[in-house]
Amino acid sequence: MKRKLFFILSLLIIPTVAFARIGTGIGISFPIGGDGETTQRSENVPTYAAFTDGVLMQELTVEEKNGKYVVTFEVTNLKDTPYTVTHKTGQCYEMAVLNENGKVIERWSTDIDFTQAIQNEVYPAKETVTHRGSFDIKTTKTINGTPAYISAQIMDTDNIVIAKLPSKIKVTTTRREGIRGSIVITSEQGRW
Repeated sequence: MKRKLFFILSLLIIPTVAFARIGTGIGISFPIGGDGETTQRSENVPTYAAFTDGVLMQELTVEEKNGKYVVTFEVTNLKDTPYTVTHKTGQCYEMAVLNENGKVIERWSTDIDFTQAIQNEVYPAKETVTHRGSFDIKTTKTINGTPAYISAQIMDTDNIVIAKLPSKIKVTTTRREGIRGSIVITSEQGRW
């Protein structure tokens, strides 16, 4: 009697399982990994400083790239009308490396010849003008004083923006492998 009951129940269960396998599929996988690995690296962090007088927004970004301090000096006219600065020479802006006391160690314009004529520089309304320059890191470290800051200024104006030199930070990355899971659900004939 028990054998007959087991046989009948087996016949009822087999088609149900077969039907489920033919029509749908559900799978779960949990790959298990190791402890993971930790890596450390030094990363240069750019510095930023900004100043506004209500008319012009002056932004200074300093990055360390390929043995140089790369300086980006952006000037944005905040007004609805153009803003004009009259320069005594062809030099529109200046950048400098400063020591901890604010004394100039090196100027960006030292080896550049500018025209000796009065000129007007116009900053269009609601637009940004970008000035760029760079300093060799080895040169700035061998001159009297230890470099600490970089400054930027629109020539023939009083406002100066000063940013610290970029610094290096240690970044620690840990990649841990552990239990990760996925669930796959398919419909008829294995289609998604």
